[in-house]
Amino acid sequence: MNKTTVLILLAVAWCLSTINAQEQRPMHEWCYMQQKGMTFQAINALMEAKHQGKSSSKRSENYSREYKQYKRWATMWKSRVDADGNFVSPMHTYNEWLKIQKDTDLSRSSAGANWTSLGPSTLPTDTSVTYTGLGRLNAIAFEPGNNNTIWVGSPSGGLWKSTTGGSAWSPMTDGLPVMGISDIVIDHSNVNTMYIATGDADGQHTPSIGVMKSTNGGATWATTGLNFMKDSTFQVPHMVMHPSTSATLLATSSKGIYKTTNGGTTWTLVHTGKTHAIMYGAGSSTVMYATADGGYDAQWNVISAKILKSTNGGDTWADITPTAIQNSNSEKVEIAVTAADPNFLFAYGNDNTAVTSSNGGTTWSTMATFPTQFDAQGTYNTAIAIAPNNKNLLMIGGVNEWRSTNGGTTWEIYLDGYWSQGNPYFYVHSDHHMFKFMPGSNTIMFACHDGGVHKGDVTASTPWTDLSSGLGITQHYGLGLAGNNASVVIAGAQDNDAIRYTGSGTWATVFGPVDGIDGVVDYSSPTLIGYATKQEGDFVRTTDG
Repeated sequence: MNKTTVLILLAVAWCLSTINAQEQRPMHEWCYMQQKGMTFQAINALMEAKHQGKSSSKRSENYSREYKQYKRWATMWKSRVDADGNFVSPMHTYNEWLKIQKDTDLSRSSAGANWTSLGPSTLPTDTSVTYTGLGRLNAIAFEPGNNNTIWVGSPSGGLWKSTTGGSAWSPMTDGLPVMGISDIVIDHSNVNTMYIATGDADGQHTPSIGVMKSTNGGATWATTGLNFMKDSTFQVPHMVMHPSTSATLLATSSKGIYKTTNGGTTWTLVHTGKTHAIMYGAGSSTVMYATADGGYDAQWNVISAKILKSTNGGDTWADITPTAIQNSNSEKVEIAVTAADPNFLFAYGNDNTAVTSSNGGTTWSTMATFPTQFDAQGTYNTAIAIAPNNKNLLMIGGVNEWRSTNGGTTWEIYLDGYWSQGNPYFYVHSDHHMFKFMPGSNTIMFACHDGGVHKGDVTASTPWTDLSSGLGITQHYGLGLAGNNASVVIAGAQDNDAIRYTGSGTWATVFGPVDGIDGVVDYSSPTLIGYATKQEGDFVRTTDG
């Protein structure tokens, strides 16, 4: 071990020794170190030393899941730090981008660029028992009073709008840098005023510059008072607007719950600690519920997530976490309310602990029949909903979507991401991030997932409709081109297979169902020899194009 490594490890040890034993940490220690201001090189030296002899491959005898997760993080960040290894805040990058827009030479050069999107913008063709999707969506919102106008937000594909109920889509943030969207709120008194929570709070694929606002229906956007110049890890998972006073909004974040009463100009921190879900009680403008994420103490013991309640519009918050959640290993909790019974609450943690309350959280009952096979993949994908007119109709989302029609006494896989149509019900892409009932409906629900968005009747057992076509939201990990044919492209898409461009805007799956990672084409080969890869290092080859 050289002198530099020793000094780095000593510095890290000193940093960790100064932490209060009860201070809450995020899930991964490298993220914690990042939040504490350590450089990339210091973090990398510590983590590589800790995992010496370990492998990030699942098929290795020395496989370490933690090391695999770390290597994903390190691969993403290693080219995004400055020369000294400091993490550059997204607000700094955004401000640099604004400067470029004002540079007439650069803007003129950019305007003259001749780029055409190859997509995919329609679902790739697939001959397997399931079919591929387009890309992940985190959020969905409806224009107040007009359910045909729908807005969706993706983790790195920005904000999209449909005026046809989802049959066609238009991008609304192409005038911004590459932008993730975690939530969308539209002013119920003026639909031209909108707010977006930037970043990717679920997958951390894109950083956040805070909450942005538009006053012209999404044509242009500006930052609000909720932004953090020096924080590279800040995220805003969810927002909610006061039912009658549209200038009042609350937002959860990596630092706590923030509240504004002047339309986002200034914000006040009303609760500290990493928070996730937030909502008003059904029919109330004062009662609110929120959830706080869990973490680890200094000895790496799990600190469970919490359920919070406010009775004064979010100015102060009380901990109403039931014992079952307190004693669980849940790092994230989802909670739902219903107009069918304002006092009824349903919540579950990502370790499959579920609870209900019939008195607004004063007392709780543990749900003994929650499906043990339910999989939220850690804290990556969780969704929840209760039918507005029926508190016994419950929906939970993780890898698959599960439905209960009797208040949780029994459950069934309802939207299945891994089986063919009709087994047991029908296919909808896996990994759910948000459920939302169409305003005014007790039956029609929309599901945002890693393939896009589906719409269906939750009271029926009939196939749902895929509304994803037209969205340019695919997250490509890598791609390969043919040197002798500009129409041949092989690309790898996050959770949407390895796919091949076939010309005229169409794509076909060549390797799935997988996380497509990369593609390579032998550009000197007249027969177009090509390769495609997926996670865990598997790859396939074609010798006939």
